[in-house]
Amino acid sequence: MLKIKAWVLAGLFFSCAPVWGAYPDRPLTLVVPYPPGGTTDALARIVAAALSKDLGTTVVVENKGGAGGILGTTAVARAKPDGYTVLFGNVGPNALNVSTYKTLPYDAARDFQPISLVANFPLFLVVHPSVPAKTVQELVAYAKTLPSGLDYASVGTGSLSHLTGQLFSSSTGAPLVHIPYKGGGPAVTDLLGGQVPMMFLSVYDNNIRSGKLRAIGTSSKKRSSIAPDVPTLAESGVPNFDVTAWFGILAPAQTPVPIITLLHDKIAAIVAQPSVRTQIQNFGGEPVSNSPAEFAALVTADIERWKGIVKNTPAFTAE
Repeated sequence: MLKIKAWVLAGLFFSCAPVWGAYPDRPLTLVVPYPPGGTTDALARIVAAALSKDLGTTVVVENKGGAGGILGTTAVARAKPDGYTVLFGNVGPNALNVSTYKTLPYDAARDFQPISLVANFPLFLVVHPSVPAKTVQELVAYAKTLPSGLDYASVGTGSLSHLTGQLFSSSTGAPLVHIPYKGGGPAVTDLLGGQVPMMFLSVYDNNIRSGKLRAIGTSSKKRSSIAPDVPTLAESGVPNFDVTAWFGILAPAQTPVPIITLLHDKIAAIVAQPSVRTQIQNFGGEPVSNSPAEFAALVTADIERWKGIVKNTPAFTAE
């Protein structure tokens, strides 16, 4: 009788085992909420290639661009929380959009379970060589001599490059005039041509290395390992200035904890691989991973931080 009961109990246990016990048993989809070709897409493909190998299944990168990252981010928020659809998110759709759009079809804090960061990108304060300033303080002083202030480019209204410029202006008293562009390509083209003299760039590229543009400061708390000669804005007399463009992987809320733990451990190991670190650094980023709790705290803190900055941004119009 005891043997029969034990057998019955064992059968009941295994019949009730969670469906994610064999996870993953089919391909995963890593959604990029932007078109192909940008930094988010490039980083996602680096991680997807390594994750496919480590999980033993295909990780498909799916680009769902549109509306400032909203379309793809919404798709993941509404996906089944089974670990087979995850988001390669960043500070834009997962923090800034809360303040820069009047309404969103997702809740940036409640609808996602952060898994791990992948990279932080400092923004480099760059100027055209025609600007007579080689330091941050010289730039602030120069801007104050201009009757209409100093123009600066961004990749669009409400973008990180836009709001970082506004934060810099309010922190230093430098009168800056925002010139929004539809993407980084047109903005950098005009910056190189001298049509606009200044911009906060998230990529330290050959335009800077060759001297076509001059980097005079970086927005992060610490100097970038890819450009250690460029001082931070805090070092340059702008106290407590710390802005980074972060990128990481998030799952829909209610994704089972064992799946989150498995994906976190795999991603942390991938970010630690020398080959992956080199690829991220070649884009100008700092490879980094953190725990799901730490990532969630970062998202919450950034949402609140940028709310205050947007509220105090002159002439800012949320869409």
